[in-house]
Amino acid sequence: MRTAIDKYAGGVFGPDDVRILVAAFDAAWRSLLASGITFESDRESKAVCDTLAKHIIEQARYGEREALGVRLSFRFL
Repeated sequence: MRTAIDKYAGGVFGPDDVRILVAAFDAAWRSLLASGITFESDRESKAVCDTLAKHIIEQARYGEREALGVRLSFRFL
């Protein structure tokens, strides 16, 4: 997720925001995996991971930040 923040956010977020984004991503990714989704390849898994991170970052850039980040993560599932 930190790589995605560097790639898509370019220094927009402070340390507290980064912690919230990482927590939101981690919760969303765990939920996605718990749903039973399977990936055809590592490439597909990485693409989904990148897309999820990008969506979370985009929403946060437009003001969709939550204190714990949990609600933010579930908006994309």
